[in-house]
Amino acid sequence: MLSILYPEIMHYLKGFDYGLMPIYLSKANKYVLLIKGTKECILTASINNAFKVYLIKNKNQFCEE
Repeated sequence: MLSILYPEIMHYLKGFDYGLMPIYLSKANKYVLLIKGTKECILTASINNAFKVYLIKNKNQFCEE
């Protein structure tokens, strides 16, 4: 569906295997996070009618040398 609404992102999706990819949608003027997973991941999210994302801070981000 996303590739139909925004065909300009197809060149990003062709080389994208699995994982997370942030992209900018110029028509919508916003950033989105693409999540590409296996059919089992999609089925699990569909059955549970949800998925969760946990954000954790990088401990090394605030370390000074």
